[in-house]
Amino acid sequence: MVLQAVQTTTIGLPVTSSLSSTPDDTSSTDISTQNEAPPTSLDLRIRAPDNIAMLHWRLLNPCLRPSDHNCLTDSTVCRHVIGDRYAFTCPCRPGFKALSLTDHRDQCVDIDECLVKPHKRPCQPPDIATCTNTAGSYECDCPDKYRLTNTSTTTYVMLQCIERDRCKDDKTACGQDVNGGICDNNGYPDFTCSCFPGFTQIADLCVDLNECEDKTVLDSCADQFAQCVNKQGFYECQCSPGFHRDAVEKVCKISAHAYTIKLRLAMPPNEEYSNVFSADFKTFSNDTQTVLGAMFQNVSHWPCAGTKFLDSQVSQITKFGESYVDATIVMNFDEVSNSSVDCPINNVTSTIKTRLPALCDAENHLTGGTCALEGTSLRVPIVTRIVKSDNNTVNRALPDDYEKTIVGETVKFGCDEANDCSYRHYCEQADSTNSSVYPYNCKCKDPYIPVGNVDNKEVCLDACYPSPCLDSPCEYQSQPPYYTCNCLESYYGVNCSDVPCSPSYCHERGICMVVEGKGQVCECESPYSGVNCEKNVPQWLMESFGAYAGVFLGVSVIGWSARYLMTRNIRKNWWPHMQPPKVKLI
Repeated sequence: MVLQAVQTTTIGLPVTSSLSSTPDDTSSTDISTQNEAPPTSLDLRIRAPDNIAMLHWRLLNPCLRPSDHNCLTDSTVCRHVIGDRYAFTCPCRPGFKALSLTDHRDQCVDIDECLVKPHKRPCQPPDIATCTNTAGSYECDCPDKYRLTNTSTTTYVMLQCIERDRCKDDKTACGQDVNGGICDNNGYPDFTCSCFPGFTQIADLCVDLNECEDKTVLDSCADQFAQCVNKQGFYECQCSPGFHRDAVEKVCKISAHAYTIKLRLAMPPNEEYSNVFSADFKTFSNDTQTVLGAMFQNVSHWPCAGTKFLDSQVSQITKFGESYVDATIVMNFDEVSNSSVDCPINNVTSTIKTRLPALCDAENHLTGGTCALEGTSLRVPIVTRIVKSDNNTVNRALPDDYEKTIVGETVKFGCDEANDCSYRHYCEQADSTNSSVYPYNCKCKDPYIPVGNVDNKEVCLDACYPSPCLDSPCEYQSQPPYYTCNCLESYYGVNCSDVPCSPSYCHERGICMVVEGKGQVCECESPYSGVNCEKNVPQWLMESFGAYAGVFLGVSVIGWSARYLMTRNIRKNWWPHMQPPKVKLI
């Protein structure tokens, strides 16, 4: 079988190398895989029927070569007639319609999709969307307050203008991105915000409310021997340095022993560590608590005899070089017995240096010369020494230069150190150094009034907060009720809660005055009287005289009638028509 190429250009076949065989030999074909330009005339011997079909399609499909067909590329498309040698048709492209058939091709004109009936137009709704016809297609445009969406179905294609929803389009509206509130659409571009507790609305946002700026919240935390720490949507009262949260009573109590430790960790710096409210800082703190808890767990003689680890607080994380961070940690210990033994800081640092390598993850202790601690993300540099023995014991140790970075100091209580006195107090240093007694006292500042005492702190009364004087100035006094109100003009009363006389209070018949202890009093003009000058005295007298005269006349008439009837009864003329007839005897 012999095939001859009908085109001198490359036909895109991978089998375009030189082929040689005799016309009568059909038993074998030598096909090279080199990519060379095909000759102008080819003798091909085909091994498989599939190759014959492919060559037939490529060689005899005129639609593959624009020069082999006369279809108009802008309005028609070339289609090869399968099974008919070198035949093709030119039907209209989508968006065009055929008017006539000329020279084996359709004469196609553009279809104006925008001129169909309104309910069938591709841009909906027709009174809002703008439809613009283009060659073979169309475009839909929407006003600013609408957006275009595809609502096509299996039956027809339709683009629709729907009203924009700021609440869905902008996730920052009303703080939706931080779960700060609910956004309600009121018609683009308007919406309303319903902020969650702990958030306040500023412009179009629900932003975190810093409760720690509220004096009431500050007082509440201070009364718990804690400091207010603002969080996203809420706040926490975190125990002051040297205090720990009692697991049973859930309040902060002074620690028997407290230390500030600086621990260097083999971790790359993280910008989020500078934000104590960030998730990374919180994870770091939790991991630290896990490590220190494991280090001192069930150990009553570390760092000193009779002590017990309570908790830790990461106060700061700072960058050290490009591969380390320094964590400042407050550690709190309690006494399991009443030994009151002093526990020096050297005992704490030496315990950490000894116990820290033992907390390395056995499966991850040599990665990059560091080890992961107790299943956390915290890492420290490790020097591993293998002691040859029967069980090949592995001893891990900290590098000598690294051990020098683990330093600390005892938390010092006092008025210039760690104390939990609030802004209402002044701090008074105590002489006692006993850990069971607070080493300082919180006394109420002027003008606050002490009304009690809790542990080392006086309970202070702020008589003017919140102000009992409404919008008028409040001044502190040394005697109960410990305040006085300087009422603004037009207000009076102990708390400036009473308003002045209104013009109608005395019915415009007198002068209204405010009298201390009595309130509003009317001084009536003549001839008026009454609480509100509501009585006209002469008119009242006339009305009263008429009423009395009517009563007197009525009583007189009744008395005369009774007397007349009684007189007739005596004369036996009482209802004569009812007397019995006289009987004449014969």
